[in-house]
Amino acid sequence: MITDPALTFGLGYGMDVVECGICKLFQKHGAGRYAAVLCEVDKLTSRWRD
Repeated sequence: MITDPALTFGLGYGMDVVECGICKLFQKHGAGRYAAVLCEVDKLTSRWRD
């Protein structure tokens, strides 16, 4: 659990995600090459930063 407001967009709580469930699912079903498309959509629809 992350509680530093500087790291949680001022909310004071958050999680450090270390593995993507969608990527794991796609890889399990032999479609890992398509997971990157979902990652790009996530970047566009969230405040995710590099």
